[in-house]
Amino acid sequence: MKQNLANAKKIKNDEFYTTYETIESEMSYYWDNFKGKTILCNCDDPELFKDFFGSKTWKKMLDEAVLKNDSKLLSTANQYFKNKNPNDFEQKSSQFWLYFHKMFSSLGLKELIATHYNNENKVTYGMRYKGGNDLDIYDFEPIWFKTSNGDFRSEECIKLLKESDIVITNPPFSLFREFVSQIIENKKKFLIIGNMNAISYKEIFKLIKNNELWLGVTQPKKHKVPFDTLFDDKKMIRTANGDILQKFGNHNWFTNLDFKKRYEKYPLNYLYENESEIYRKYCNYDAINVDKIKQIPVDYFEPMGVPISFLLKWNPDQFDIIGLGRNPWISTTPNELGKQEDVWYEDENGKKVFPYMRMIIKRRK
Repeated sequence: MKQNLANAKKIKNDEFYTTYETIESEMSYYWDNFKGKTILCNCDDPELFKDFFGSKTWKKMLDEAVLKNDSKLLSTANQYFKNKNPNDFEQKSSQFWLYFHKMFSSLGLKELIATHYNNENKVTYGMRYKGGNDLDIYDFEPIWFKTSNGDFRSEECIKLLKESDIVITNPPFSLFREFVSQIIENKKKFLIIGNMNAISYKEIFKLIKNNELWLGVTQPKKHKVPFDTLFDDKKMIRTANGDILQKFGNHNWFTNLDFKKRYEKYPLNYLYENESEIYRKYCNYDAINVDKIKQIPVDYFEPMGVPISFLLKWNPDQFDIIGLGRNPWISTTPNELGKQEDVWYEDENGKKVFPYMRMIIKRRK
């Protein structure tokens, strides 16, 4: 399967759906952040709506109800849910909606809102839950949009964003920068999934450097993909109920929610004084190269280039982030940009070596 996340920006193929286990594993670190808050899942899985809202029966009822502004008919249309199989609903629903609905009271939530993008139907909708029967995921109030197709950038969706406190979802990776920018502009908390390489985006890295965004605790390893995806047994597994899960190694949670684990000191066991030969000096920037995070020396307080996976271990009380090891994020002097290339060093044979995407950090004293 060659058309995966790497070329999603070109083909807008962002159909990677988060599993319940992935969500549950990460949320356990943020419980203190949720009490009394309104959660918005504004890029929900449209599979939730396909069978229930997409049928001819539903569409006919819905069109007539909206046209006549008939609240009684809208209520009848909503009752359509009551005749559906709950197991089918759970399997096909957004797992974000499923998790927060079931955990609503346990987390002390104020409200749960979910919207989805649909470019086929003229009428789109969302769901709002204010409490009731947490285990009955049919228990919600429909949100009827007047003009929006559910795009998170639409006026009606932005209005819901302004009502919320925390955005938690798996946004389209092809629109990641725009998605984060909108959240920051509206001063909202967030916990979202993205590609690790998003760290190199100018807008994203600026937030990281300013300690306004960081990585979460766990790494999403598997995402559900559409059932008609060409199966690759090296990258995918098929579950007992027929779902296809694709394996990834470069997905992360991005957040501005604090958590205790973030301030655990990373253990440093290497000494620069004793093993300086393994730390090559860059030829185009005044810093040493550190091949592996575990090799960060305990006795070195000058700039060093480390793998970007360092962010998974970053304690802001232990390390400062200076920049990315690529122009224009590093400087030869405070007011002068470095050369138009990534940091590099010469190996023992005089060969020019460009280590893969380095982050320049400095230990705090």
